[in-house]
Amino acid sequence: MDVTIVTDSNTYNVTIDRMTRLETILEGQGIPCPFVCNGEGTCGKCRVKFLTDAPKPTASERKLLGQRLIDRGYRLACEVVIIKDCKIYVPDESKVQSVQVFDTEAIGERARIRREKVVEARAKLIEIGAIESNTQYGIAIDLGTTSIAIELFDCMDGNVIYATVTENHQSMYGVDVESRIDSSIRGRQYELSDLVTRDILSCLKELSKQLPEGVLIKDLPIVLVGNTAMIHMLCNMSCQGLSEPPYKPEDLSSQEIELDEGVFITTFPAISAFIGGDIVSAIYALDIDRKDEINVLIDLGTNGEMVVNKRGELLASNIAMGPAFEGGNISCGCASVSGAIRSVDITNGFCKVTTIDNAYALGVCGSGVIEAVYEFFKNGIIDEHGTFSSEYALGYELCQLNKKQSVVFLQDDVRKMQLAKAAIRASIDVLLDEANISYGEIDNIYLSGGFAYRTAVDKLIGIGALPKAWKNRVIPVGNAALEGARQFVMENDMSRLERIVSDTKVIDISSNERYQDMYLNNVLFEEK
Repeated sequence: MDVTIVTDSNTYNVTIDRMTRLETILEGQGIPCPFVCNGEGTCGKCRVKFLTDAPKPTASERKLLGQRLIDRGYRLACEVVIIKDCKIYVPDESKVQSVQVFDTEAIGERARIRREKVVEARAKLIEIGAIESNTQYGIAIDLGTTSIAIELFDCMDGNVIYATVTENHQSMYGVDVESRIDSSIRGRQYELSDLVTRDILSCLKELSKQLPEGVLIKDLPIVLVGNTAMIHMLCNMSCQGLSEPPYKPEDLSSQEIELDEGVFITTFPAISAFIGGDIVSAIYALDIDRKDEINVLIDLGTNGEMVVNKRGELLASNIAMGPAFEGGNISCGCASVSGAIRSVDITNGFCKVTTIDNAYALGVCGSGVIEAVYEFFKNGIIDEHGTFSSEYALGYELCQLNKKQSVVFLQDDVRKMQLAKAAIRASIDVLLDEANISYGEIDNIYLSGGFAYRTAVDKLIGIGALPKAWKNRVIPVGNAALEGARQFVMENDMSRLERIVSDTKVIDISSNERYQDMYLNNVLFEEK
């Protein structure tokens, strides 16, 4: 039986057995498709279009797609079983995003002094022969759940020469970490490692074009940071210990792996199953472990983490916020790709959206989700309970895609955001309570990750995800994890990384008896 699969960038002709699942065919060909619900047929994101011979729709497809799309040949890849020759269009989900950088201007003088110290430290290491003086270039990699960011930089001054980012194509096994851990345990361990390895090598190949003649990628120091699960999957380690209490990872130490012939990568050590090397790297970049102050670091992305330094005592916890802030389980959600709605403004009843690259709207990414909910609340479209007014009982139309389709934010989408923001605020309050710190005592509040920019901070405060007392005090720093990897390449201070790991106490917020009360206390949309 012959199947032709057409993507935006390629055409695949595949010979298969009758009754083969389309999901299996896509995985076998390495064609990315967003199986957000891990193939359970509940999210509706793995949409494909049959150009010929569309099969009879399933009940899940009728529910999630609607009759108009069904009639036009759309189906869900996780539901389709091939019974005859056909031709299928699969949208390209791997469009490149812009690289989020470390915001040195936001930190101001501290950042300039820190960078100068790194350069001085490198010069001393060269002087005593601890590192090679001819290592002019270095590579830093941030292996995220959603995307992979890579920088090529000058080791002598830390300046970035070239940066690129790609989608983490492990997303075909689930948008969140939990789904991928489950897929790994169910026999996809090798496939998950292979996918992300190919993603990284593809980016490194792009970076290699920026190097002078005679300089090879394999000759450069390469440091990679990521959460504990991502490192396990990259290194082809079992994720069984990450799936259930007492959550014991196979290995938390720094790893050195050969990604390709002669291409070696060093990973950062992790603190626990939920506090990974990316957070260690952010602590490293911001000097949080070295400051005799009270500092708070909050990292919000596909996963959430928080670190408190109380004059030398480091406390850390994960934030069980789910994928809503990345648009992962939102009905109209999508990754931060070209065409994703990143900004929403509602004024005098009119809604204006801005998309990445100003491209035609595709869906709503994480920043757009935050801004949409904030605008709904500010304009009285939802009340403090998160309930749409009667006028918008069927949802709020953000924009039209064409004459028949729109991007619509549903009541269930608001509820998911509501629960995520309550988890963030409750986690902040519990960890500060554990450290016996009040809002006013904190010297510096750093926000890193995908929402580390000023507009998002104001709107997170506006919906109650961050405390009102922090208004004009939160410092958005961008990608601190990538900056930490870059600084480490220049300093090579593994002993400091190990001290950060050993000195950090992990707090299990979910088992705190006050967490549930604080969670329920923060479900309402309000500044407080």
